[in-house]
Amino acid sequence: MPADMRAWSPLARAQAIEIATFMSPYLLSCQGDRVSLGHGVEARYPFLDPRVIDFAQGLPSNLKLSGLKDKLILRKLGARHLPQDISARPKQPYRAPTTTSFFGPGAPGYVRELLSPDMLAAHGLVEVEPTRMLAEKAWAREGRLSGEREEMALIGILSLQILAHWLRHELPQTVAAETKRLRTGAPSVIIDRCAA
Repeated sequence: MPADMRAWSPLARAQAIEIATFMSPYLLSCQGDRVSLGHGVEARYPFLDPRVIDFAQGLPSNLKLSGLKDKLILRKLGARHLPQDISARPKQPYRAPTTTSFFGPGAPGYVRELLSPDMLAAHGLVEVEPTRMLAEKAWAREGRLSGEREEMALIGILSLQILAHWLRHELPQTVAAETKRLRTGAPSVIIDRCAA
């Protein structure tokens, strides 16, 4: 981050941190370019044009945010050019179809295995019965749960189960194989010739 960042406004610092840690490495790569380019589509993001970004970053904080209401100038512009039912409607976040992917038709078989009462109890990370009930609800509705809280809880639990399974079953084998390879093979050395 820039050395003079402490002199920036809190909003400018928060924006810079979000761009560096969330937008670029995660949102645009994982949910943007990888997904679109994986299907032969090059996405264009007009609000990420460098000229638009420079203009927006140069605006005073009071024109960007008022309490929890964000994108003030964009909202005013939208109100002038869009029908009122569109410009005034509440924000609708993009949500990846995580639960329908894991609990809908064609879901991977390992999901049922990892969320089985036996596996939940074996890993001991969550309460078995509430998790079982939530998973059964998701399968019965093909992944369409009541809201974001249920979806995030279930995907978080599934992620924990995947990690626990990997740590218990995959990691020891990987470590053993790599240890054997390192003991029997010549070392691989990478030299960074670009470093000053």
